[in-house]
Amino acid sequence: MPLTHSAGKKFGERWIGAWNSHDLEIIMSLYDEQIVFQSPFIIKLANVYPDLTIRGKENLLDYFKKGLEKYPYLQFNLERVQVGISSIVVSYTSLKEGVLYHSAEFMDLNEAGDKCIACKCHYEPSLLPSSSGINAEYGGSLIIDT
Repeated sequence: MPLTHSAGKKFGERWIGAWNSHDLEIIMSLYDEQIVFQSPFIIKLANVYPDLTIRGKENLLDYFKKGLEKYPYLQFNLERVQVGISSIVVSYTSLKEGVLYHSAEFMDLNEAGDKCIACKCHYEPSLLPSSSGINAEYGGSLIIDT
């Protein structure tokens, strides 16, 4: 059965609220045990995933811990939630290290619509200080230089 618009929107709003709480238990409750997670930031926080893909909830928890330690004031500002048949796209902004990011997370949800089973993160920085180590010249995508 397709995901309803209200259920998809509610999941996206819960996701933003969970991240803004910085409570890892709440955040992780939104992810399936077999989550497949892709982000260009993986290389910056956990350079042990050469394909920039984290598999499994425990590995994702370790990555999220590192992220919240590195960015203790991280806050997401919800722009919109777009709902598909069994997926959503959560669009939001955040500020990290003086860079404003316009972000979108594509999330495949489980059949019940209450857990993310796959996530692909997309970022577009608006301001890039030369000391950030970030190169955003590749097709509007975020590429992190190491």
